[in-house]
Amino acid sequence: MKIKKIGFLALAVVLVFATLGIGYSAWTDQVVINGSVHTGTVDLQVVEYSGMWFWKVPGGVPEYYFTTDPNYVPTPVPDNPAPFIVAYAASSQTTGPSGPVDDAVDMTFDNLFPLDGGVPIHGPGGGLLGSQIAWRANFVIHYNGTVPAMVSADFTNVTGDAALLGLWQPFPAQTYTGIWVCFQRLVGYPGSGDPWPYATGPLITNAVQMHYCEYVLCWMCVEIPQDNAYQGLSGSFTAEINAIQWNEAP
Repeated sequence: MKIKKIGFLALAVVLVFATLGIGYSAWTDQVVINGSVHTGTVDLQVVEYSGMWFWKVPGGVPEYYFTTDPNYVPTPVPDNPAPFIVAYAASSQTTGPSGPVDDAVDMTFDNLFPLDGGVPIHGPGGGLLGSQIAWRANFVIHYNGTVPAMVSADFTNVTGDAALLGLWQPFPAQTYTGIWVCFQRLVGYPGSGDPWPYATGPLITNAVQMHYCEYVLCWMCVEIPQDNAYQGLSGSFTAEINAIQWNEAP
């Protein structure tokens, strides 16, 4: 009986200590974590606009001049009419009611005719860039995002004459006939000025992967077939250049 009383007494003491918040001590240690979280960005910027202009130079040899230089004006040939622009494909920054709109582009293709296999084209300063096989209005995309992205073009609205609409090719084969969008990488591009001399590598007709501070040239290409059915046509389009983080791309 005495042993039982001692046991009950010990248990009572433990319960009293528990109600008082008193416990048994133990050796401890800890690691303190101080951290921070930052998310990345997907960011496209349009930094340059360009195109191509076809000049008629009456009395000149030759009598035409195809150039990517928007500031070029041919010198008139004495005793001949003044030079004039016959046709062009050009892009410019969109202007709204409050002024220029960031990352919005207007494109105009005027009085186009078939280039039919290639026409010599010159850059600023008169340097020959090569033989041009399609009308191209273009702009430079600078990727300022920190997360790699896949960049592609999507048309949201296309209208016009049926024969012209029949030329649209969302993902064309390398036929160089029709209307399509493609990308081309720029290597060594300084960030401004004529991008054509820096275009490197194949034309990319679906999506291009971009990383921080890279540049690509976005071409809107039009090549009209050598066929009388394509004279006097009109059309319009609305397109978007979209970027999505590369691991979520289709």
